[in-house]
Amino acid sequence: MLLLASGTQFQELFGKVMRSSHPGFREVSAPPYKGDGGNDGWIESEGAYYQAYAPEINTVNPDKYAQKKIEEDFQKLKAHWDNVVPVRKFYFVFNNRFKAASADLQKVMARLKKEHGLEEALIFEAADILDLFNRLDENTKIQIVGYLPLPDDEEFEKV
Repeated sequence: MLLLASGTQFQELFGKVMRSSHPGFREVSAPPYKGDGGNDGWIESEGAYYQAYAPEINTVNPDKYAQKKIEEDFQKLKAHWDNVVPVRKFYFVFNNRFKAASADLQKVMARLKKEHGLEEALIFEAADILDLFNRLDENTKIQIVGYLPLPDDEEFEKV
């Protein structure tokens, strides 16, 4: 499921896992004409903001687009949310389909951290979401994905 999720499906899955694992996490819905201001979800008490990006599976060089999205969305975030609760932590939630984040993406996050005096600025990868999911109790996992596939189930590989 996580491996194949793109766009809104990925963002919804991420939101469900975060709500279940992090009390205080709130998703931000965005009217199509206005946008979310670079904020797909946040934890107000921490000044922690999350921006999700899940390119289509066949996207050529997704890191290139991710780098541009990080830059653009962080600027939106600062412009639209910093006056609500100052940005202290910024997480770029990237469905990299279990590949390591490129050095270029990690450097962009390190630069943003330094330039804006953030406590944290990190790539939040698919593996991080899976790790949070695996820590949840069985009933919560079922609520998120609808059922728990067994290892011999062909759907198991898709979770």
